[in-house]
Amino acid sequence: MNPEENKTTGQNNAPQQNVPQSTPPVKATVNHGLIFGILSYLGLLVIISFIFGKADPFVKFHVKQGLTIVCLDVIGWILNLVDWHLWPVVSVLNLAALILSIVGIVNVFKRREKELPWIGQFAKHFTF
Repeated sequence: MNPEENKTTGQNNAPQQNVPQSTPPVKATVNHGLIFGILSYLGLLVIISFIFGKADPFVKFHVKQGLTIVCLDVIGWILNLVDWHLWPVVSVLNLAALILSIVGIVNVFKRREKELPWIGQFAKHFTF
């Protein structure tokens, strides 16, 4: 092939060079506030967030919110122990606790300090 045929066919006989990538490798970073915030809404795992993450104001807010959900769960357990005929009420409390936990986890992912509906105002009573 002559050089003019290379131009028409788009072929290039030049050796290819290895060009180094200019982007640095991605480093995995752990956001402890996010992890402890999520743990705050997973039942008794709120204890881990309380112990290790309460120095962070973001985690502290979500720990208080998570403790209100744990209190709601404890009320349900006590009602169930008092009279098993109250299981429909306990079931509604458990469903409410699940929904509130999901709302809290979504707030953590969005990095918001927003009170939970219905029970969020009780979190202010926790002082630590």
